Amino acid sequence: WYFIDSSMVMNVFSAILIIACPCGLALTMPFAMGNGIRILGRNGLFLKDSSTIERMAKVSKLVFDKTGTLTTGTDSQVEFIGTLSEQEKRLVQSVTSNSTHPLSTVISKNLGGKPLTVDSFEEVPFKGVRATVLGVEICVGSAAWLNLKTPDAKRGSLVFVTIDGQYKGYFKIYKQYRYGLRSMFERLSTKYQSAILSGDNAAEAQQLETEFGISEMYFDQSPFDKLDRIKQEQQKGETVLMVGDGLNDAGALKQSDIGISVAEDVYGFSPSCDGILDSRHLVQLPTILAFSRSCVKAVKFSFIISFIYNSVGIVLAVQGLITPVVAAILMPLSSITVVAFATVATSLSDGIKSVSLSL
Repeated sequence: WYFIDSSMVMNVFSAILIIACPCGLALTMPFAMGNGIRILGRNGLFLKDSSTIERMAKVSKLVFDKTGTLTTGTDSQVEFIGTLSEQEKRLVQSVTSNSTHPLSTVISKNLGGKPLTVDSFEEVPFKGVRATVLGVEICVGSAAWLNLKTPDAKRGSLVFVTIDGQYKGYFKIYKQYRYGLRSMFERLSTKYQSAILSGDNAAEAQQLETEFGISEMYFDQSPFDKLDRIKQEQQKGETVLMVGDGLNDAGALKQSDIGISVAEDVYGFSPSCDGILDSRHLVQLPTILAFSRSCVKAVKFSFIISFIYNSVGIVLAVQGLITPVVAAILMPLSSITVVAFATVATSLSDGIKSVSLSL
């Protein structure tokens, strides 16, 4: 322009700089993902940050814990095989009421009563809890941890009790699977591989395969076994989403590409996870994953819109057809257009329906 019309140089130069401003590109991601977090939170999934949505869109394999994740924290049948006096029941209830493990929660609720003050308390992941109440040592946990022989059990979880080193018996807990899991796994199977990692024995393996169609299952898994299994999947090139609960899954949740903790109470403590999922909304997982992919698509389309605007605008600015004033007006309008598109696109992608609280 200097050789054609030197008076146009500053106008053309200024218009190009204004139009080339990447405001639309910079605003697209935070607005789209921020709106995505809002929508997911409204539907029971509370994420740590917006980058989790982008990573969820790349998931290739899902790994589920069983107890407390696929099974409910309520509606469990509890049977004690052995003998406990009323005072001993109160001691056991006092210990289990201080544990976050789903089985401890079930036992505590089943025994009922007002807990006593616990003098000392230790929770050993995958093994059990040891505590002192009124000078009495109570241990509640697995047979291996307490050096006991495990009785044969076709189904259900077994939790053993010793008081001052004396064996008292064991709780047999039949936990109910969450409503809608069969449909959930059927929908997931069309796009993802699914596996189960459980610290329980393999008594319910046949039931899980028959009802949910899952063939890849690993039982008697310690927290370290779960962590190693996640690493093995990642070494195969899988992008792993781990769905678990409680301290036993903390290592696996942290190691996985995305860790989601299922909670009966979303205000509970959930370490090493990228998000907390209200247990009532677990069956919506296929829709949640589809929504994360839609959010990423919305961002990509917003980038395309912004790129087209900048390309056309720069061509016109180079020809001197746009003044700096017009460019200054069009720049915020383009940003508003891109932001509005990203927000509306993610909102329209919201196919998540809240599950009735009665479920």
